[in-house]
Amino acid sequence: MKFARYPGSIRARLASLEGLTGLAGQAVPASLSERFGMFGLTVLRGVADVFYPPLCLICQHAPVGPRERICAGCRSTMRSVDPSHPLRREAEAKLTSGGTVDGFLPLFLFEKEGALQQALHLMKYSGMHSLGAMFGREMGARMASMPGYRAADCLVPVPLHSARRRERGYNQSERICSGIGEVTGKPILTGTLLRRRNTPSQTALKLHEREDNVKGAFRVPRGREKLLRGKSVILVDDVMTTGSTLLACADALRAAGARAILVATVAVADRTS
Repeated sequence: MKFARYPGSIRARLASLEGLTGLAGQAVPASLSERFGMFGLTVLRGVADVFYPPLCLICQHAPVGPRERICAGCRSTMRSVDPSHPLRREAEAKLTSGGTVDGFLPLFLFEKEGALQQALHLMKYSGMHSLGAMFGREMGARMASMPGYRAADCLVPVPLHSARRRERGYNQSERICSGIGEVTGKPILTGTLLRRRNTPSQTALKLHEREDNVKGAFRVPRGREKLLRGKSVILVDDVMTTGSTLLACADALRAAGARAILVATVAVADRTS
C-alpha cells in the first residue's frame, strides 16, 4: 500500500488527505473538512509532506513531488504511442470509420501487469484520483500541438452511472478532464452526458457483447443540448479497448448537435489481448 511505511495514525491521516487533489471539495472527508477547513487541510498536507515525503505510487520507493505521483523510473516504462503506431492507427480507424468521431489521441499503450495498469487501477479503484489530473495535464500539453484539439470548445467526460459513482466516490474521467482543463483552460461539461442504465463492466465481455452492452446507454438531458450544438467536443476516458463505449457516447453527443467529436484517452489497449 502507498502509506505502508508510516505508523498507523499517520498512515490514516495521509490516506485521507489524498482526497484534496482533483476537483475541489468533492472527495474531502466531511469530518476532516469540518474540523480543519480547507486551508487547515492544505497546511496539514504540507506538513505531512515535509516529514513524510510522498513516494511513487507504483514502486513505493522513489520520492516524488506532490503533482507527479509517479517516479521517472516507473514513468519510463509506460510506452507512448505516436500516430504511426499500428495499434493507434487501428483504433483510430475503428472510431472514425462511421463518421461519428473525428480524431483520436491516446497517451500510452496499455500493457497488462505494467506500471500503467497499476496506475489506472489505483486511480479507478483505490481513491488515488490525483493520478487522473496528472495524466490529464500531460494530455493537455500534448493537445497544444494538435490543431483540432487545440481549437475544441469543451471537454466531456465519459460518465459513470450514478450508482457506480456513489460507490466509487468520483468519476475518474472527470479527474482526467480536470488536468486537461488546468493546462488548456477548456470548460468541463459535467452532467451533459449521462449513463441511462448501470451497465455491467466491459472488462470480461467479448466485442459483440460490449457493443450490445452499451448500445443506447447514454443520453444528453433535455435542455443541455444547447451547450453542445455546433460545438467541437473532446470526449475523455481512461482506456480505449474496442471503442464501444466511446462510440455510444459519441452517438449521443452527435445526436444532440455536436459539430465535431474528438476522443482522448490515457491509454489504448489491444482488443485481442
